[in-house]
Amino acid sequence: QTHTHYTQPKFIPQDSAQAWVWRIRNLPYEKSVYKLSVDEEKQQIVLRTTNKKYFKRFDIPMLKRNGQKLDPRAISCKYANSTLLIQYMKPRSILNSERAWREKQFKAASSKSKPTDEESPGDCKQQ
Repeated sequence: QTHTHYTQPKFIPQDSAQAWVWRIRNLPYEKSVYKLSVDEEKQQIVLRTTNKKYFKRFDIPMLKRNGQKLDPRAISCKYANSTLLIQYMKPRSILNSERAWREKQFKAASSKSKPTDEESPGDCKQQ
């Protein structure tokens, strides 16, 4: 049996510099139908609809790995064009560790391409 008027919702996790983002496409209801909450015990974000047509639980593995609890104040959502956009603002500790990791990766990549340590990082000499 196929539904001509409705296709399955697509749950798409994304990452940005400041937040974890989830797009859920093909959700046809108005914004007031969607309710976001935090399951404190399971440390999961819970999305449900008041009309009981959609239900989804998901967590943030990086927060769990770092032993951090979900903060309901960090969650926001927008709805437009049958897509619900959920954002969770990254805590400062995660932003700092991601920045440190990027700097380490950058230094590792740039040190491999340099023949000596004498050149300053601003030099881009052709070999």
